[in-house]
Amino acid sequence: MQFSRFAFLVALFFPVLGLSQVSRVPGKPSQNMQTCEKGLLSCNLFELTQAERAVISGIAQRHNFEQCTRLAPFCDPAVLSPTQAIQISKLRANRNLDDCMSGLPKCDPTLLTEPQAAQVSRASQKQNFDRCMNGSSRCDPIMLNPDDLQRVHANQTGRNLENCRLGLASCEILNLNPQQLQAIRQIMMRKNLAACLAGLNSCDPLSLSATESAKVQESVRARNFEKCKQGGLACDPFLLTAPQWAKVAAAFAQRVKIQ
Repeated sequence: MQFSRFAFLVALFFPVLGLSQVSRVPGKPSQNMQTCEKGLLSCNLFELTQAERAVISGIAQRHNFEQCTRLAPFCDPAVLSPTQAIQISKLRANRNLDDCMSGLPKCDPTLLTEPQAAQVSRASQKQNFDRCMNGSSRCDPIMLNPDDLQRVHANQTGRNLENCRLGLASCEILNLNPQQLQAIRQIMMRKNLAACLAGLNSCDPLSLSATESAKVQESVRARNFEKCKQGGLACDPFLLTAPQWAKVAAAFAQRVKIQ
């Protein structure tokens, strides 16, 4: 753990305060200096010579500078030299520019220069355009220029058509033109017919044409025949034909024989 800035300043200006320096313990200064260089609490600043204090002061300044280069909360800008302060100022400005270019909330637009503000504005417009093209709820159509707005509208129309074709809940039927609406209806009719033929619960028998209904009834009788041969409550005997009755009876006899 590092010693506090206050303790360091007290030790550094100890002679100015008119106090006598603590006497050295023979053989200790070298070890104590190593302890101070590590920033440990056991460091005895009062045993350091002026030259050693200068070394520790340099270490403390370098450590603070490193903290500032990482934009760490422990950075103390007031301790920086003029040259270091300029470096850190440029670093902060570049980091802020990156944050603004990325659209991060920690961006501070007041720190941007006029060219940087223009650059960020262009990046923001591009990001908004991409969001609009992707159908994001964060799209701000007010930021779009006329050409981009037209492209986004065309893209949304195509995306909505695809959503309708796939039968997604995000489909906006009212946004389809007559030709698209007719095409989607044909697709939905084909999907419904397939569902009815397969016996799926998504089947809407009321949407079937007379021809489609006849095909579905054939499929229903075929499925019922298989259920009856297997036995069980799912069988509807009234849907069986005479030849099917004979085969169902044979299947029943076979099951009884096996049991």
